[in-house]
Amino acid sequence: MPSVRQLAVQFSANSNTVQKALKEMTEEDVIIPQRGKGNYVTEDDAIVNKLKDHIVTEMFDTTYDKLHSLNMNDTEITNSFSEYVKQREDNHE
Repeated sequence: MPSVRQLAVQFSANSNTVQKALKEMTEEDVIIPQRGKGNYVTEDDAIVNKLKDHIVTEMFDTTYDKLHSLNMNDTEITNSFSEYVKQREDNHE
């Protein structure tokens, strides 16, 4: 994993902010620090799956709320998403 300084430059963030984020991820066992070698992202399937579920839920919550604000009902949202996935699949064949 890149150093704190490299991450700060890459994301145009303050080094203290990056350090705080890394500390939180270490406390959540997302990042495994190895003295003298740097930080490594966990390969623990349970932790990775928990993070994926969290990200997916966040994305769906936001999207669902936005689509409802367009006065779409659940059936319309589901149909639109199914059509979207189908188009993506067709474009990647």
